[in-house]
Amino acid sequence: MAELLDTVRPLASVFAEAGHSLYLVGGIVRDQLRGLPLESIDDIDLTTDARPARIKKLVGPLADAVWTQGERFGTIGLRIGDVDFEITTFRAEVYRDDSRKPQVAYADAVDADLARRDFTINAIARALPSGQLVDPHGGLADLEAGVLRTPLDPLVSFGDDPLRMLRAARFMARMGVEPEAEMAVAISAMVDRIDIVSVERIRDELVKLLRTDDPTAGVELLVRTGLVDHCLPDLRVVSPTAVRDVAGHGDERALNRLALIWLGKTPEEVSAAGHAVRLSNEQVATVRTVVDAVHRAQDAYASGSSLAEGFGAEAVRRIAYRAKDHLAGVHAVYRVVDPDAAARLQEEQRRLEVEGEDLSDWSLPLGGEEIMALLDLHPGPAVGEAAASLRELRFREGPISVARARQHLLAAATET
Repeated sequence: MAELLDTVRPLASVFAEAGHSLYLVGGIVRDQLRGLPLESIDDIDLTTDARPARIKKLVGPLADAVWTQGERFGTIGLRIGDVDFEITTFRAEVYRDDSRKPQVAYADAVDADLARRDFTINAIARALPSGQLVDPHGGLADLEAGVLRTPLDPLVSFGDDPLRMLRAARFMARMGVEPEAEMAVAISAMVDRIDIVSVERIRDELVKLLRTDDPTAGVELLVRTGLVDHCLPDLRVVSPTAVRDVAGHGDERALNRLALIWLGKTPEEVSAAGHAVRLSNEQVATVRTVVDAVHRAQDAYASGSSLAEGFGAEAVRRIAYRAKDHLAGVHAVYRVVDPDAAARLQEEQRRLEVEGEDLSDWSLPLGGEEIMALLDLHPGPAVGEAAASLRELRFREGPISVARARQHLLAAATET
């Protein structure tokens, strides 16, 4: 705590000398009260009675950089040394019935600002420079009791910002808190209200939920209240425990879990679903690749001459080729879908790797120019067909030398 107060002291002094109050707010306050170690103090949220123009004037002499992208929402960002700060004017956010963005109204007291925050556990501040706790809604008691509650009536709080309904699911999953009964009732009653929130904000919350170690409680809330039907309907067809059991870390885990959720779709349908929730093109490609490779694994296992034999080397190579750089994601999803088959796939993969095969290297020993020179070809489809033939040889035999590649192509040319 002392280190945190030391970090914000220069700003606190400037605001105090100018007659403005300044408070530390956000997750850093909550996590410090939970006793979690503050491993790095490099992103700090503050709130003040000063208006944005005044904030810019006060921080200018101290800051190494200032950014104003959030100024219309009352937020000024700055950097001092290696630490980023966001300073926001006391505010109350309210959505119009037809608006996808909050309407900002400034307030003059910190209590009014805290009352409009999402949950009581996040409606706690520390006055600066003293560090005195400001907790008008019992957030500390709720932290200790493991209760998730809104500072105001949940109908009012969720009306102010409907995204908070989805955020409640994330906090349940991340922190293991239980929602107050009235909160779940309010979500069910206001579920249609989420439709005014931008798809991008909904996507960000869904990804954060799917990144958590155990999203079960959050997923169950989405399903129980019907919120899932407005955010990610396909989540209904997968058990929350199956979603939980998908391995990975960070965004990789979130994308692996989406691959499980969309496993019943064709690659084209996966792309459409991904774009519908505004995943990036790269994220869509990742999920589609994992789904496609798991489908390949399922087909290969089902069509084997004997299921007891598991996967042959050729099948493993084809799956690894389809998986590209996402073979770990394929294993993460397949283990949940079919643990026995997944174990056999991994066993054969390990055998090949122990023998020295690199299942991430799919380069061919001959390039296009070399193929054309060898077979006396001109640029055209025949060159691609020859390269595809070498790829098939790689699947069947494993890594191939230049000599073997030349022999194969010449033999094929002789046969035709």
